[in-house]
Amino acid sequence: MSRLFPALVTLLSVVLLLSCDQPAGRHAGDHLDDLNLLKSRLAAGDTAGAKDVIARVKREAADSQDYYHGVELEARLWFAMSERDSFNAAAERLDRFIDRQHATTGGHTLLEALAQLAKGAYWARVMGRPDTAVVFDRRAIDILQQLPPTPRQQDEMILALSNTADALMQQGQMVQTVNCYKQAAHIIDSLGRPEREKVPIWMGLAVAYTNMGNFYQSNRWWNLVAVYADSLSPKDRFLYLNNRGNDLYLQQRYDESMNLFQQLDRMTDGRPDLTWERIFGRTNMADLSLRLGQMEQAGQLLDEVDSFFTLHPMPAAQYYIATLRIDQAVRQGKTTLPPAIDRRWPVVAGVPPQQRLQRMQAMENYYAATHQQLPLATTRVERLMLEDSLHEDQMRMRFQEDVISYLYQRMLDVHEQLLHEQQHSSRRAWALLAALALVVLLLTLLAWLWYRNAQLKRRAEQQQMMALQNSVEHLRLENLRNRMTPHFLSNALTAPLLAQARGETPKLTPLVQLLHQGLRQMSVTAVTLEEELDFLRAYVDVSRQSFSFSYAEQIGSDVDTARVKVPSMLLQIMAENALKHGLRSLPASSTRERAIVVSAEADRRGTTIRVTDTGYGLGYTQHRGSQVGLDAIHQTLLLLNRGRRTPLTFSMDNRDDPGDGHPGGCQATLFVPRDFS
Repeated sequence: MSRLFPALVTLLSVVLLLSCDQPAGRHAGDHLDDLNLLKSRLAAGDTAGAKDVIARVKREAADSQDYYHGVELEARLWFAMSERDSFNAAAERLDRFIDRQHATTGGHTLLEALAQLAKGAYWARVMGRPDTAVVFDRRAIDILQQLPPTPRQQDEMILALSNTADALMQQGQMVQTVNCYKQAAHIIDSLGRPEREKVPIWMGLAVAYTNMGNFYQSNRWWNLVAVYADSLSPKDRFLYLNNRGNDLYLQQRYDESMNLFQQLDRMTDGRPDLTWERIFGRTNMADLSLRLGQMEQAGQLLDEVDSFFTLHPMPAAQYYIATLRIDQAVRQGKTTLPPAIDRRWPVVAGVPPQQRLQRMQAMENYYAATHQQLPLATTRVERLMLEDSLHEDQMRMRFQEDVISYLYQRMLDVHEQLLHEQQHSSRRAWALLAALALVVLLLTLLAWLWYRNAQLKRRAEQQQMMALQNSVEHLRLENLRNRMTPHFLSNALTAPLLAQARGETPKLTPLVQLLHQGLRQMSVTAVTLEEELDFLRAYVDVSRQSFSFSYAEQIGSDVDTARVKVPSMLLQIMAENALKHGLRSLPASSTRERAIVVSAEADRRGTTIRVTDTGYGLGYTQHRGSQVGLDAIHQTLLLLNRGRRTPLTFSMDNRDDPGDGHPGGCQATLFVPRDFS
């Protein structure tokens, strides 16, 4: 069973809880009282009262900084009301004001950090782009770190780290998710805040460990949340019961999981404001009922939730329900229903791998019950490959999380040591000043020698911290490449499997060469252009077993392929994208030659590499590009470009129309600066 939207509900829990538990007191200019008043109005559904608060802040503004804090509150209001255009208008006004401030003062302000946080929330929860949200959230963190510590600054830092963790979780980056949550918890501890304020962070950590399959750790954090479960609001208690029920389900503790969902069902009974929460819970109860053999109850629950989502369509939920219908039909011996259900509700965007696994298992049971050996074998192989890749991902993430946790703790230890030495040095300075009247000349010399020694020691410790941070970045890049491994292996095996399905004898020698070279490529960050082209030729040889196309290389005379370094595997991803979404999408009636051309040219800045196809271009297919592949390119370049003066860049463009009403294909361009190694 795949619980409905675990990342989303975790994200909402952080927003709801953190927005209500602001500490008392006010720092000059932080508008904390106005913010809390606005939140209380919104929580009560009083939008008119919320608008009055904003109007008063603007009216009583002592200067432009105060006035634009009112604009920032206005952006929060439009976001809460889902008024997209009004939110964008307020955000643009804030950006223009902040740009004018930079031109005048050149410094950062709390208002600038709040504007970045607002845009991060917009991209995560309105546009559904957590990758973009992370960029804005991290900008907010950078700005907040440069501001003097105040109660408001600390609160926004906690929120920025939590929002970053939420967005990373939606992208499946669980190790970084845990790291951000722990940083937020550390700030709360350092401020001496009540344990209650860490409840949303504990929930986020529990869900992250559930996704990594580390149930020992997830149970630890769930037990901490359980202490405060009775005091949670109904919506927050739903999040706790739903996510912990999912955790128990994945451990196959079905009776305990059903108990939590029955609590959820009783809590939402007779509450119109919790209708969606009740339906989500009952959908999961239907799955549990099938597992526990309670067929009559499962049928009643499925009929109810099916009717609801017919009136309120949600493709991901309907895909999940269709899978449960297939399972129900197989258990009841109605073997004519599963194929029709599977065709009517195929995989849609946004369906997590666990739900795909559940559909594969349901269809596998159907094929076994109807003795269809070929589709049974094919489905089983696909399911086992997906299960293996998910298991490998979980193991790698758990190992990486252990290592990063250790490095992070070492960084904290070094930081605490620095603080201790600074406090110790302060006390020693006062003692020296007290004795200054007796031995002025001698103490001045001793003080200078001591300061010099402390400065050298502090510099060495700071260098140690920088080395630890570089280790963390290296582990993050390694984790990204590990997540690319199952994607590459699956694509490499596709051509031989298709050839075998057509009754042909697959050519295994090119496949073995490709896998051998691929394993080497995955183990390093950069290779020579010559090595990358050799790997690409092996990929082309394997791909030609299932699809006919021509391949050519146009390497400029000024390009030394044995010396030019490029990020490993990126050219293969670009070529794979050209083949799958360019050439394969051409209709059978097209007279175009199906071709891929790789070209390279050099100038004083670096090397430009292009992969060109003769398809119909970016706008022809519904989804141009492999999300896994293109995401891997963008995230790899994001990590490699940190601290670089001349960045690596990547772009995709259409070529000119050759006269048949379509672009002349797509051209993917990678620029590698001369100093990359």
